[in-house]
Amino acid sequence: MGTNAVIAIVVAIFLALVMVGAAASQGWIHLNLGGSNDNQNHNPISTVGNSTITFSWSYMGTEWTLTETVANASYISYHDLPKTYDYPSYVTKNDAIIVNIAAELKSDAETRGYNNAQFILSFVQNVPYGTDENTTGLSNYPRYPVETLVDHIGDCKDHSFLYVSLMESQPVNVSMVLLQLMPSNGGVGHMAAGIWASGYTGTYFQYDGRDYFYCETTSPGWRIGQMPPQVEGYDVTVLWV
Repeated sequence: MGTNAVIAIVVAIFLALVMVGAAASQGWIHLNLGGSNDNQNHNPISTVGNSTITFSWSYMGTEWTLTETVANASYISYHDLPKTYDYPSYVTKNDAIIVNIAAELKSDAETRGYNNAQFILSFVQNVPYGTDENTTGLSNYPRYPVETLVDHIGDCKDHSFLYVSLMESQPVNVSMVLLQLMPSNGGVGHMAAGIWASGYTGTYFQYDGRDYFYCETTSPGWRIGQMPPQVEGYDVTVLWV
């Protein structure tokens, strides 16, 4: 093998390693904190008609079911948007379906005397978890909340976009942030949400003079303010939405 060929191979390996490092730093690789990792392909949606979404989950010993109808055209309009690393842009608090779902969840919570934020978090935590690679075949595919709902699956960033969108929508109207977490060694990253509200204890991060309490969005059972030990000590970047 000639010198030029050896150099080319070394350069190719170096570039591959750089791309893997960039993937982790940009949130392409996500940590599954205990949720199921469903291996299902991303199915195409018709441009006409509607899709019915149904989610069932348990909260405080009661079984809950949420069913909504989503216009396929709405799904396609998000699906066809360019995918970028501007993660706050994936928060769609004014989308009609997000507003409807937020209003329904808030009403259910208030009827039972539940904490709104914790009840809505339980809904999001029970949306099935799946990596981009397993569900789309792509290394990075951030989903808008409507995509996550119709696809019935998402990773940590998708769950976080959904939760922040629901919480910041008009029916709930709570100040939120996205939390991007990376280990100091540059390994697998994670994304969560932060809530600015009184009455919570535990882990929080300060931004603009406010304390935003950690919200784990990908696995059922985590309470607001509880930070999973797998990500303790990670470097946290607060993304204002």
